[in-house]
Amino acid sequence: MEKTTMNKYIFLFAVILSSASCFAQNNIVTREDAKGMAKEYYDRADNDYAFGKLELADSLLHLAVKEKENFIDAWLLIGQINLEFLRNYDVALAAFQKSKLLKADYTGDIDHQIGRCEMHLADYASAKIHLTSFLHQ
Repeated sequence: MEKTTMNKYIFLFAVILSSASCFAQNNIVTREDAKGMAKEYYDRADNDYAFGKLELADSLLHLAVKEKENFIDAWLLIGQINLEFLRNYDVALAAFQKSKLLKADYTGDIDHQIGRCEMHLADYASAKIHLTSFLHQ
């Protein structure tokens, strides 16, 4: 095989592989389509959350996202629990940022939640950006 033909095949293979990788990264897992241990952990966490067992729910949600890193509903619930109840604002901020990275338009208030975390962390410049973005939706 000629060297130029071989290079074309290698280039084509690389393009196909990178396209498949990009597609896989945009594929999110929701509570409706989660499977396996990730779903089990999420369902248990959701139940514990409902009964006020917030630390346990948070731990289970971290196990869920360890199983499926793109489990967007688990990231959002981690953010909510840590922002509203546990007051771990840095954890909440990281969870909301991960959710936004996975799918920015999954929930309409993600910039509001990020801005609230940043306010609690005294990052007022970033909070202003996110809260302004939320208000201009």
